[in-house]
Amino acid sequence: MENLQKLEATEKNFWKNPKPKTKNELLAIVVLNCNKAYYENQFGKTNQAVSSYEKAWQVYQKNKLSNYDITEYCLKPLGNLYTIMGDYDNAENTIKQYYFIANGEKNQSQKIAAILNLSNVYQNTGRINEAIDLIEKTIKTEKLSAVQKGNLFNNLGNNYVLSYKNPAFSKPIPDIFKKLESSYFSAIRLLQSDKTQSETLANCYRNLSALNLQWHNIELANSYFEKAKKYFFATPNLSPRKLAKFNYEEANLLFQQQKYTDASTIISSVFKTLIPNYSHQKNILPNPNSLYAETILLDALDLQAEIFVEQNQSKKALNAYSLSFQIEDLFANLLVYENSKIINQIRIRNRTEKCIAIYDFLFKKENKITYIESAFQLSERTKSG
Repeated sequence: MENLQKLEATEKNFWKNPKPKTKNELLAIVVLNCNKAYYENQFGKTNQAVSSYEKAWQVYQKNKLSNYDITEYCLKPLGNLYTIMGDYDNAENTIKQYYFIANGEKNQSQKIAAILNLSNVYQNTGRINEAIDLIEKTIKTEKLSAVQKGNLFNNLGNNYVLSYKNPAFSKPIPDIFKKLESSYFSAIRLLQSDKTQSETLANCYRNLSALNLQWHNIELANSYFEKAKKYFFATPNLSPRKLAKFNYEEANLLFQQQKYTDASTIISSVFKTLIPNYSHQKNILPNPNSLYAETILLDALDLQAEIFVEQNQSKKALNAYSLSFQIEDLFANLLVYENSKIINQIRIRNRTEKCIAIYDFLFKKENKITYIESAFQLSERTKSG
């Protein structure tokens, strides 16, 4: 935190000085902003990190600077942050910018990284066909290392899974079951001898676990998840966010097996990882003032709400959903493009329907008109959005 404060003070002093800036000075402020953004992201200051990366890119581009890997230290993390925040239009624009740079510089590793990240954006916005076509074309036409090919096969498997789950968003794919399993097994075969790929191997096994859970192969799902856990915790320098996401998936696996108490215990560790001042005492739910725009927090709260419903704790479920709505409001203030706002609204609508069902249940149980009024107010709020 002390380093971050020093960087902020240095930047303020730099712009206070009215003297014309040399190219070297401008490049120094680009590097400073990238470093500042890195630390801001580490401390969970996502909005500030985005702003710092944006400033760095603006100065770099406006002044036609060079001799700095702007893709690696600015555009890639900026695109990833946009994706995390659900601002997919900005993410897509940023990724296409550094794809163009990498293509011009014939930087194959950054070009393939751009393709992988772009496929993630397509995947998150329901453009499954585009993601599949992009990855399949890259595997067929590009000269790839085993690691690059393995990562692409992992992403291809992810998109086959989404195509299978949401046929309305994708063209029919013959033999989809074989293709999606084959993609993950191909990724594992290509990556398993490389110690640097433990995280991607963990992702392959996580996805195979999720698939078998969906097919009610519980024993196999648990077996794959244990393999995922082995590779995941062999990964060095795991960020709090990655750890929280892994814990969320474990909680979901337990939830699907109706192990609700165990699932809640894991969810509390998600909150503890993402919220510095979180304290789990009587109430598992975090303090409303501690929340911020983070999709994993949102998912964890929604899952905890579902657990409360299954445990016949309807009022607690509504409390959890109200915190989810609070995070959605934070996201809504950050989103600029229409496409991102629509995705945000779809999530809100689905959650609203679940809340209205709870209010209906409580009204029938207690015959209190306040539940109908609350349901109506929530419905109207969703419509206004």
